[in-house]
Amino acid sequence: MKILVLNGSPRKNGNVSNLLKKESDRLLKKNADAEIIWENVSDLNFNFCHGCMACRSKGSCILPQDDAHKIENEIKECDMLMVGTPVYWANMNGKLKSLFDRLVGVLMGESKHGIPL
Repeated sequence: MKILVLNGSPRKNGNVSNLLKKESDRLLKKNADAEIIWENVSDLNFNFCHGCMACRSKGSCILPQDDAHKIENEIKECDMLMVGTPVYWANMNGKLKSLFDRLVGVLMGESKHGIPL
C-alpha cells in the first residue's frame, strides 16, 4: 500500500506536521508493507496555475514539468492520500491551495480506491 502524505505546513515540527507523522506511524504499524511517501509542500518548486483549463480535457497540467507534475504522478500511483494543513483565514495555506489549483485535472476524477485520479 502506497500512502502519499502532503504536509501543507511550512513548520516541519509544528502541530500539523506532528499530527501527520503520528498518523503515518499508526498506519505503518497497522500495515507493515505500507510505503509512506512524504512531501513537504513548502519545499516544492512549481509555477502557479495559468487558468487555461487545458487540464480539464487532458487530465494533466500542460505547463512545463515541475514539482506539481511530480505530485500529480504520486497521486495517480498512491492507494491513500493524506493531507494536512494549517488553517489561515478559514482555508488551507496558500502554497497548498496553489498546488491544488495546479492539480485540478488529476483531482477531478476518482480511482477504484475512491481517491482522486
